[in-house]
Amino acid sequence: MGRAYNMADFVAAVLETFPELREDFEEDEGLPYLQIGYLATFAQRAKREGDWETYKRCVEIVDRFWRRADPELKNALGVSFLEHIDFRGPRGVRAWELLTPSLQEAWRAVNTGSEQGVNTSRRSRRGSR
Repeated sequence: MGRAYNMADFVAAVLETFPELREDFEEDEGLPYLQIGYLATFAQRAKREGDWETYKRCVEIVDRFWRRADPELKNALGVSFLEHIDFRGPRGVRAWELLTPSLQEAWRAVNTGSEQGVNTSRRSRRGSR
């Protein structure tokens, strides 16, 4: 399976994929919760704008690292990414469908009892794309 990913691995992958986040990441170097928060905000903006390709790339990076994260990175991803994405609004169902099953499960675990809300009902799909 290989070694666990750490924050340095994650930052390198994010900046390779999304160089536009470099300034924010460098400004808060060594602050993993803030850095991952920038990616969450970036993903939320993509969702809001219906930029599904960008949103999907964010999800793919988080999923790849989530599955093999060391404890520090896994905690930071949970706190700073999964707690800060939501699935409300007209694009929420589509955004939820783009999460991998492992991230859906993790999101549910992290957000149990929160006010984040998720509407995964097929009936709510009207206008979600």
